[in-house]
Amino acid sequence: MEKYIDFKNGIEYDKLKEVAEAINKSGIVIFPTETVYGIGANCFDVTAVNKIYEVKQRPKEKPLSVLVSDFSMIEEVAINISDVERKIMEKFFPGPLTIVLKKSPKVPDIVTAGGNSIGVRMPENEIALKLIKEVRKATCYA
Repeated sequence: MEKYIDFKNGIEYDKLKEVAEAINKSGIVIFPTETVYGIGANCFDVTAVNKIYEVKQRPKEKPLSVLVSDFSMIEEVAINISDVERKIMEKFFPGPLTIVLKKSPKVPDIVTAGGNSIGVRMPENEIALKLIKEVRKATCYA
């Protein structure tokens, strides 16, 4: 299903729930962050992640970044986070910073192009942040 929902004049919670539901049902959505618009999907859903690669015609050798809405989500996608990495995230999240961490085994290899690291970001953009909170899962985007 293709649908356009415009939040330029304000975020309507019911419509945001609809977008989150699409992500939770293996869909992909386009949404803004503070730097670019990206195509997003549930990062734990291989079918949905494949759709991002197909739609963008992105080589599968190029990993995707992961967006989170809180620090507990970081624990789901990354392991062995050092004190220095935590301090950097506490200082700069939310914001336009992607930090590269060691990938959790829970994250499908397609997200990281088979690598052991994962780029994690907590966007400051209100739409992106509220959407990820509503999805309740880390969201890949490219």
